[in-house]
Amino acid sequence: MIGPMALSGLSSGSATLALNAANTWLAGSYIPPTDRTLAKVKLYCTAVTGSPIAADCVCILEGHSALVPDDVSIQTISVADAAPAAATWQQWSGFTTALTAGRQYWFVFKNVNVTDPTANYPTYRSSNGCGISGSVQDIIGGTSTIGVFTKKHTTTGAGGWGTTSAPIPMILEFSDGSFDGNCVHNIAVLGSGDRVYGTTEVGTQFTYPANFPTLKVRGVVMYSSKSGTPTGKLQYKIYTGASPSLLATTATINTVADITGTVGGHALYFSSVQSISAGTVVTVVMDNALDSDTSGNYYTTNELTYDTTAGPAALNAFGGLSKAVYTGTWAVTAGTYVPFKLILDTDAEFAASSSVIRVGII
Repeated sequence: MIGPMALSGLSSGSATLALNAANTWLAGSYIPPTDRTLAKVKLYCTAVTGSPIAADCVCILEGHSALVPDDVSIQTISVADAAPAAATWQQWSGFTTALTAGRQYWFVFKNVNVTDPTANYPTYRSSNGCGISGSVQDIIGGTSTIGVFTKKHTTTGAGGWGTTSAPIPMILEFSDGSFDGNCVHNIAVLGSGDRVYGTTEVGTQFTYPANFPTLKVRGVVMYSSKSGTPTGKLQYKIYTGASPSLLATTATINTVADITGTVGGHALYFSSVQSISAGTVVTVVMDNALDSDTSGNYYTTNELTYDTTAGPAALNAFGGLSKAVYTGTWAVTAGTYVPFKLILDTDAEFAASSSVIRVGII
C-alpha cells in the first residue's frame, strides 16, 4: 500500500503545550537517515499569550540519553527569527551542526521570558493526532519512544522528561536546501459542508509523479465514521484527470452498521485491478452509494492541515496533496487533505517488476 495515511491510527484532537513556566520545555526528536548539516528548524505556534518576543523563544539541539533529551547543548539558537505569532510556523535559523546518520537528536524549545513567563508565552502544537510506527527510513511520526519526530515534554526542567511520546509537527531544513519533518500541524473532523450524504463526495487529489511506473491498484483504504443512520452504503471512487473523470468505483461496505461513530480505517476493493499511469492527476474520494440521506445521516472522515510552503509541502506523499469536494462541481483546496491508502495488486504492484518506489507518508 502507498499513500498519505497513518499506519497505526489517526484521531482528531491534536494536542498543544503552553510554555508558560520557566521549567516547562517541549522537545522533538530526529534521527537523520544520512549525514547532513542542519540549517533551520520550524515549530507550529497555535497561540500567543501576553507579549513574548523573539529572544524569549530558545531552540537547543541536544543529544539523547535513555531515549530522552540528555540536557546537554550541542548548539543553541537563543533568538528566533521572529516573535511567535498565532497560527504560524516559528523558525530558528543559524544552525550549523553536522548531524550523524542513525543518531538520535532532540530539539528542545524553551520560553526564557525574564519579566513573567507565566504571562508572556507561546503555545505550540505538541502533537498532530497521527499515530505512526515503522522504520526510521520510512515514517514521519511515531508511537514508540525512539520514533522520528516524536515529542517529549517536561514541567520540571532537566531530568523530568517522562515516557509519553506523540508525533510532533516540526520541520528541519538542511544546508543543501533539502527538508525533512512532519509538516502536518492539525487533524480535525471534516466541517459540516464536507459531510458525505446526497451527491457530496470528499477525498484527496494529487498528481502521480511523472517518473514513476504505472500503478496497479486493487482497492482503497480510508478512515471513516458515520452520524445517524445513512441508508446508502459507503464506497470509494477513483477519478483521473485535471477535470476528474471516473475511473472506477469500489464495492460497498457489507452493511451500514459496519461503520460506527468512531473514525476507523476501512478497506474496499475494485472488481478488477485499475491502472494509473505516471503523470496522472488522481482524485480518491468516499461516497454514499445511493447518493441519498440528509444532513443528519452522513459519513465523514478527518482532514489534515499542513505547511504549504514549497519545501515542506513536498514532504507529503506524491509531493503535494489537496482536499477535493464534489457537490455538483469540484472544489480543490491546497493545504488540507483527507488521508487514504491505495491497495496495490499483490501479483504485480507496479508495471515494472524491478522498479523501486519511495513515497513518504503522513
